[in-house]
Amino acid sequence: MRKFTDINYHIYPQDIRIQIKDFVQYIEKDEVCLVTVNGSNYWIYRYEGALNGIDNASVVVLA
Repeated sequence: MRKFTDINYHIYPQDIRIQIKDFVQYIEKDEVCLVTVNGSNYWIYRYEGALNGIDNASVVVLA
């Protein structure tokens, strides 16, 4: 699995262009969900909005 720190995707929350790797610092605890996959726990954040020229995309970010 590729990490977002290795990818230069840009999202546009509130019409502000930002790389996903920089956006994660603004995610609040009440905006994430804890999921368990094969015994490992991950905090995830679901973003829905513009992504690199796509008007409406959904992205799940491991936070």
